[in-house]
Amino acid sequence: MANRDIMLELLIVVAILSLIAYSLHYNSTQTSIPRGTRVNTTSTTSITSNTPPIGKGGGRINFSVIRLGDACRFIESQEADHLGLVVAAKEGSGVDSTRIYLLHDNYLAMHALETCNSSLAWRINESLGRYNVTGDPRYGVLFGYPYMYAIPLGNHTYPVKDIFVDGRNLTIMIDNISSRYPLKNWLEYVDWVELMGINDLLKGNYTGSLKLYFTLMDKWDGYGFTDKTSGNKNGYDLYKLALAVYYYRALENCGFKVDNSFLNKALTILKDMQGKDGGFHTGYLVKNGAIVPLGGENVETTSLVIISLYQNPPVCSNNQ
Repeated sequence: MANRDIMLELLIVVAILSLIAYSLHYNSTQTSIPRGTRVNTTSTTSITSNTPPIGKGGGRINFSVIRLGDACRFIESQEADHLGLVVAAKEGSGVDSTRIYLLHDNYLAMHALETCNSSLAWRINESLGRYNVTGDPRYGVLFGYPYMYAIPLGNHTYPVKDIFVDGRNLTIMIDNISSRYPLKNWLEYVDWVELMGINDLLKGNYTGSLKLYFTLMDKWDGYGFTDKTSGNKNGYDLYKLALAVYYYRALENCGFKVDNSFLNKALTILKDMQGKDGGFHTGYLVKNGAIVPLGGENVETTSLVIISLYQNPPVCSNNQ
């Protein structure tokens, strides 16, 4: 019995020492840049978590820049026969009109609909729980959940269940994030630059987040953010534009005054890419200086636009 007590005490001591060592390492990796520092900016705009600024010369975002009510009603219209889950795209618009993605569409739709106080948000939450979906390994950072991995991981989408509702066959899908698919070239993708930058904010790595924001701004061409998969040749991805607005708001929410020269154009494009029924087109092209919709309207893009404009960015590490 005495030996067992001694071993237990030793294990407790080792655990405490490990925690101290981790704390020292964590603190040593944090940036010395204080929040509130102006970094390489052309703007004097400031922000609160509820009202992000707009464009040159300060001011605040006009929340009527998009038709929020219509956007939420579009998502609600995608519910499959009161199942508490939404179909990815409108009927007749390709394979996604027959698919229900638990991740990322329904997880994002749940959060977007909370903005509108929609009862469907709670039904989606209950439905996701039945499939043991409690978070999103890709978009969780938008809601204060940092990544558990050092670099982004690839995903594989696979079917969970086939159902027949509303007179059509639907397939419930889910994404599987696996360490077998590390994205070593993630800096070449705008969305991962944005998400990893937000992740750095959550972890208190402000220097890392600012560097990634500068990397993002280098990818702005006056109409959108370009990378290996998006640009005016193949079309710009609208969700990447929306995430850039969120990233900017998150940095400002942490006290950093950064370049917002893209904001006016970004908000104009977001406004113009909303369809008559409230949904947002997935992409756009630029033809003779005019913005032209590309792709249909879907739940994921619509949800990300709502979240990027209206979701309060998470509180930064140690920023009480």
